[in-house]
Amino acid sequence: MPQWQRDGWQALLASKVYSDGDRLLLTGDADALFLELNLPSGERLDNDSPVFVRRITGKPGLYEATFLRSDAFQTFERKTVAFGRHLAAVGDEMLLKAASGDAAANYAVALSCLSDEHGPKVKAALPYLEAAARRGHLEALVESALIALLWKES
Repeated sequence: MPQWQRDGWQALLASKVYSDGDRLLLTGDADALFLELNLPSGERLDNDSPVFVRRITGKPGLYEATFLRSDAFQTFERKTVAFGRHLAAVGDEMLLKAASGDAAANYAVALSCLSDEHGPKVKAALPYLEAAARRGHLEALVESALIALLWKES
């Protein structure tokens, strides 16, 4: 098995790139799923570039993505955070901070999951609450404890 696979990277198979307002949308198959992942605003890639993704551990809906990008003089590798459309409302800056472990950003993502217009996504919110709580975010600590207590009782 090649090192990139041991590191958790997967080719995004049958990948396509679409414009989705001010950002790009990547689609394709990985993790035995069809993925639709947004890139941060302003991020660009070559349409025929191979795309590789890997889940960010403990961050449902967040992925690392790597691909090729060219200009008139060179082609270079680019790595960024990609995210499910349901997380786009949190904002690029918060998602990038959450991916790097920022407590307040993880809490913001958790609140977004809990206030989803299609109903609260408690299972998706918990890892973000726990990550924020581990970094000392008091509200996240209280809310994760309450959710754990309520889930235990139900």
